[in-house]
Amino acid sequence: MSKKIRWKPFQQKLRREANKVEKVAQRHRRKFFDGSVDSLREARLAVAGWITVIIALILVVAAQTFIFGNEIRSDAGVAGGTYAEGVIGRISNINPLFAETEPEIAASKLIYSPLFSYDSSNHLRGEVASSYKISRDGLSYDVKIRDGIKWHNGEKLTIEDVIFTMELIKNPLVSSYMYSTWRNIKVEKTDEETIRFTLHSPLTSFPAALTFGILSKQELEKVAPADLREYLSENITIGSGPFRYRSETIVNDKQRTLLFVANSDY
Repeated sequence: MSKKIRWKPFQQKLRREANKVEKVAQRHRRKFFDGSVDSLREARLAVAGWITVIIALILVVAAQTFIFGNEIRSDAGVAGGTYAEGVIGRISNINPLFAETEPEIAASKLIYSPLFSYDSSNHLRGEVASSYKISRDGLSYDVKIRDGIKWHNGEKLTIEDVIFTMELIKNPLVSSYMYSTWRNIKVEKTDEETIRFTLHSPLTSFPAALTFGILSKQELEKVAPADLREYLSENITIGSGPFRYRSETIVNDKQRTLLFVANSDY
């Protein structure tokens, strides 16, 4: 009985001390832990808000770039370098009088400038020619030749070269594939800068026929018309186009490599 009396005060004291410790612990928790949790929660909300704003800005910039990108972007070529292209097809003659296959025509256009050519929008533009004028009856076209065009050897391209090329095309001994198109068209020089083409009947698409390459009279006038095809199959003549012929390599009967270099006077 005496032991129970002595143990009871000890239990009460222990309970009081435990309550004190618990109250102190609760105060510390509210002061330090709960406040830190609230601060951390606020920080997380702030970070999430900024991240949302940044993502929204990125999406807006991306949308503007996508919508207006084509309007402000432009492609520009870089000077220098070498371009190599492999083509399938026969290349036996790249002279404008005889070039008929796609590879021959593509190579011919690199060397020989035409009166007119097509731009990237498929519109006719002047090269050797600067302009043309149609008569009221639609039967004649006066084509004016541009001044200052040079051959690859540095000599000046003249209206005589253009007429010489036309005479070769119209000559049946040359056997150009363009003969049937041009045989009934009259070609004459009206002044030092103008050539007149006269047709038998109006033809609105006629300017599209003025896209053949021009040849040098000085280089070819001594070659007989009947021998011209054979001569040009063995010799690549000078032109006035964007590239000059440098060399060729014949690997075998089915593979031929042509090397062109840029024409600085083009």
